Amino acid sequence: MLDDDAKILSLLLAAIVLLLPVPLLSQSEKVAIVGEVNDTHQLVADSGIYEVADNEAGDRLVYDYIGQKVKVVGMLRVEGDVKVIIVISFQTVDE
Repeated sequence: MLDDDAKILSLLLAAIVLLLPVPLLSQSEKVAIVGEVNDTHQLVADSGIYEVADNEAGDRLVYDYIGQKVKVVGMLRVEGDVKVIIVISFQTVDE
């Protein structure tokens, strides 16, 4: 059996692991952005330039839709001066 100090330490570690993602989630917000995909893995919109995060939907967007106007739904994360969009879904938009 674990002594009292080991039990407390185990509970503290479990709480840290469970609460660690909370600040990360609160710094992201779901957005819809219309813009053009450029050849440097970015989405260029009237509201700024967004780096496209590396995930399955984002990779498909930046490799298969270069030069096309798209509407992207995703989670926006700001890292300093850089805006990063984590793509959830996207669709082409008529010019």
